[in-house]
Amino acid sequence: QGTLVSASINQPRFDHDPVTKECKGLFIEDATTNLLTYSEDTTNAIWSKFNSTVSAYNNVISPDGSLSARKLVESTATGIHSLTQSFSVTSGLTYTASAYFKRGGQNAVIIELTSTFGTNKWAIFDLQNGVVGTVGTAGIAEISSIGNGWYRCSVSAQAASTGTGVLNLYIARNSTDSSANYTGDGYSGIYIWGAQLEANSASPSSYVATEGATASRSYDNAVMTGSNFSSWYNQEEGSVYSEFRIDQKPLVSYFNNFVWNINEPSNSNLIAGFVAVTGYLRTQSYFNGSSVAVNESVTHWVNNTLYRIGFSFTQDNFNTSYNSSNIISDTSGALPKTMSNLYLGSETQGVSALRGHLRRFTYYPKKLTNQ
Repeated sequence: QGTLVSASINQPRFDHDPVTKECKGLFIEDATTNLLTYSEDTTNAIWSKFNSTVSAYNNVISPDGSLSARKLVESTATGIHSLTQSFSVTSGLTYTASAYFKRGGQNAVIIELTSTFGTNKWAIFDLQNGVVGTVGTAGIAEISSIGNGWYRCSVSAQAASTGTGVLNLYIARNSTDSSANYTGDGYSGIYIWGAQLEANSASPSSYVATEGATASRSYDNAVMTGSNFSSWYNQEEGSVYSEFRIDQKPLVSYFNNFVWNINEPSNSNLIAGFVAVTGYLRTQSYFNGSSVAVNESVTHWVNNTLYRIGFSFTQDNFNTSYNSSNIISDTSGALPKTMSNLYLGSETQGVSALRGHLRRFTYYPKKLTNQ
């Protein structure tokens, strides 16, 4: 099993696949807040229990390697068996609820966002086979294995009104048990750890632990400036090769997900590779605040897919290849020559984050040929 660890301030997060152990690259994401309190201590009274109890102690190793996971145990009553927490909601925002689950005698869990979210914003997650089962009208439902029988499951939905929202976690028997209404045995259930609720998110970001209050994580900022930049950058020409994967997908509209950005402090002059709000990959150059060269991919971005961008540039000659496809060229446009910064995984500090992994970034101080 992979182990979730916390990164210190100014420490880069080089992430690995918890199952295959493959290095996924430098992890870059924006800021977020976990709106749920007591994200691990589900015995706390802030979590309401219905026909269920939460074990006070546990000998099952949680995803972070500790013994902090809890077991949600069904009672012998006939009906639903659930765990609930309420939170404040703003109409129109997209919220993502997520938690880590493991089988504990029962095989599935239902995550539901209700009250201010309207009806049927739920999904069933099969913890035996690691797949999403029946889905209501939730915008997005996702499941990912982190090893040793643990799965991170999430539901994203847009709030229909402002007020108090409710997160329900139901024990279920299988991937089609949408009512979750049954007679319990008094000892079966599911293990749970690391509950999280985020606003302005359509996929779960990295886990933020809480204990008695909400907690926040700042944005990632990977930037090179000053002589660390000028010592190797050629203002007359260059080439960039990058590999990346976006892990957090949009629900209502696309983001600007920047893979890299070479610019100067005002950001009026830049050369960048990113996924545009249209959902297409793009390389683009700005000169004195105006776009002078744009090369866009012909295929739409797909979540959690590895992409490669090769880009070479000089005055009036900008060439791009996406995933080794045919060269796309723009043969007119001034080359900005006042560059002083390199941002990896964002447009500028805390703006337009990649929301994923940058696996490779290679710069050449010359314009390579198209061969």
